[in-house]
Amino acid sequence: MGQRRRGRAGAHGDRLAGGRGLPGPALRHRPGDRRTRRLGGAPAVPHAVTGYDDTSEEFTVLYADGRGVARVYNASIGDGVWKQWRTAPGFNQRFTATISEDGDTVTGAWEMSADGETWAVDFDVRYVRVS
Repeated sequence: MGQRRRGRAGAHGDRLAGGRGLPGPALRHRPGDRRTRRLGGAPAVPHAVTGYDDTSEEFTVLYADGRGVARVYNASIGDGVWKQWRTAPGFNQRFTATISEDGDTVTGAWEMSADGETWAVDFDVRYVRVS
């Protein structure tokens, strides 16, 4: 069996995002991580794992939180834009964000739709790289 590799999060995403260090083969957000902050009404204990399939060249995001919510999203990243989306009866969701030129800030919004046609902003998001 091959040697298990441990790389930094975003290693593969760096190539896809032009070296901006965004989601790569696996990016985990862990509770208690000093880089994870609770903002507004966001769930206190979110978990997300982003995986990349090099055969299909597609991302999948697995999400769960302390409320018992568990969801699977499709995702894409390229040309300075990061997107995630899912289609679910009565509760479609999508996220679109832009990545700053220096790669240190991601600004976007989550939207929701009951019918998949009429969308409303659920909440805004801003991620800033911390050193």
